[in-house]
Parts: sequence; structure tokens; C-alpha cells
Amino acid sequence: MCALGNFTPLLQWGDRRVADESNQIEGQRNRRETESLKECSAGRGEREIKNNSSEKKKKKKKKKKKKKKKKKKKKKKKKERKNRVFKSSKSRERK
Repeated sequence: MCALGNFTPLLQWGDRRVADESNQIEGQRNRRETESLKECSAGRGEREIKNNSSEKKKKKKKKKKKKKKKKKKKKKKKKERKNRVFKSSKSRERK
């Protein structure tokens, strides 16, 4: 009986803590929803979001192009190196 009496406050504290965490999560969710509603109701908020997404697309495209260019350059260098070795080996064979 004594042991049970000692554990009950801990259980209550745990229950309270879990409830607090769930309330916090719900509060965060509500905050996010209200913020998104405010942006949409602002009139140009919706447009700003669209512009932002198009900017992201442009950045992504630019990054992809840069990566492709880098890959092409690397391939070209590799090919040149291969040719150089091939030419030198051919000249050795002739001698």
C-alpha cells in the first residue's frame, strides 16, 4: 500500500506531461493553419507563395544545368586524357 502511494504522484505527473505535450502539438498545428489562412486572405500572399515556388523551380533548373555542364566538362577531360595515352602508346609501338 505504501509503495502504491509513492508511485501515484509520478503517474499523475506523467499523465499531465503527456497532456501538455499533446496540447503543445495541437497549438502548433492551429498556429500553422491560421498563418496559412492569413497569407491567403492577404490577397497578394497567395501570389507571393506562387512566385516563391517559381523561383525555386528556376534555381533548381539552374543547378541542374550547372551540374550537367560540369559532368560534360569532366567527360571531355576524361576523353582527352584517354586519347593522350592512346596516342603515346601508338607512337611507342611504331618505334
